[in-house]
Amino acid sequence: MKKGGRTIALSSFIAVLAMILGPWSQISSGEPNVENGPNFITGLENPPEDLLHIPYTSWIIASGMGIPGSLYAIDIETKSSKKLDISYIKDALQAGQTYNNCPAPIKESKFSPHGINAHFDKKGRHTLYVVNHAERESIEIFDMEIGSHGPRITWKGCVVMPNKTNPNSVVPLKNGGLAVTSMFDPTDKNLKEKMLGGEKTGRVLEWNHAEGWSIVPGSELQGNNGLQISSDERWYFVSGWFGRTLTKLSRNQTPVQKKTINLEFLPDNIRWSADGDLIVTGHGSTLANFYECAGAISGCEPDSTIIRVDPKNMQTHNMLKLPDNKDFSTASVAVQTQNEIFVGTFAKNRIVFFPNP
Repeated sequence: MKKGGRTIALSSFIAVLAMILGPWSQISSGEPNVENGPNFITGLENPPEDLLHIPYTSWIIASGMGIPGSLYAIDIETKSSKKLDISYIKDALQAGQTYNNCPAPIKESKFSPHGINAHFDKKGRHTLYVVNHAERESIEIFDMEIGSHGPRITWKGCVVMPNKTNPNSVVPLKNGGLAVTSMFDPTDKNLKEKMLGGEKTGRVLEWNHAEGWSIVPGSELQGNNGLQISSDERWYFVSGWFGRTLTKLSRNQTPVQKKTINLEFLPDNIRWSADGDLIVTGHGSTLANFYECAGAISGCEPDSTIIRVDPKNMQTHNMLKLPDNKDFSTASVAVQTQNEIFVGTFAKNRIVFFPNP
């Protein structure tokens, strides 16, 4: 992707966020507006839009969304956070031959993390995948190890997104590739009308080293957002943010099989529960109401909804409903540990946590 294209894509992404969020984009900076309470983890400079629990550890990775943004390590025992510094190895591009089309290592000053995911290795050498919006629209890839003081990350490569895509969530694939949701074409001058008009603006894309990028058949939805994949890699689960839907979509099956359920909120990220259910988190009611709320002079604080979904039959069960309030709103992700559930947001610089419901 040429530098000019990257600039246009990033500018369009910021413009769309500003259009949707309005005054909320101002909430994301500065100090938290309440004293530290027993149910909040603070100390983050950027909103924790996505969270990922590292299995069998006391650590969560948080993506601090912003330009520039940061990755954070969250200690679920001490309820503290710390910024993750990026390490680099000598000749990093040559070392990561799988990603030989990656132009250069990411610069921390030009890093804007969004969705995150990981391949967890039983020997403790994990691979972290991070959606990035600054300098280039890309998936940045890191080696991740858990030391005595928590996670350490070392940059190892990137996969640059195709033109006219806006990546949101990522999942690794067993063949060494990855899959990504794209919410919309950021260069589309009629994007606002299409969003509010219910048109299908997004899709799921797959990448592997041998074949590059391809579109997953049947994946076109209204604002593809959260993404997960079944352990046998036969099924994708995709949230359609604009359309308030969750879709179970077949992978590498002909004909394409698809089941979509309607939700009563705008679904964002998707995580797996320990017992194999999907945990879907979102906010607000409809896109029109969300947009109207964001455009209000004083802004507003959308409520948050967290549900469990059976991946086999797509039956839903309510987990948590968080009313709108100035301390925490607009939840975008929830992860469940043994004793607690941690909830992130793109509108506040904090994480809220509760005992497991």
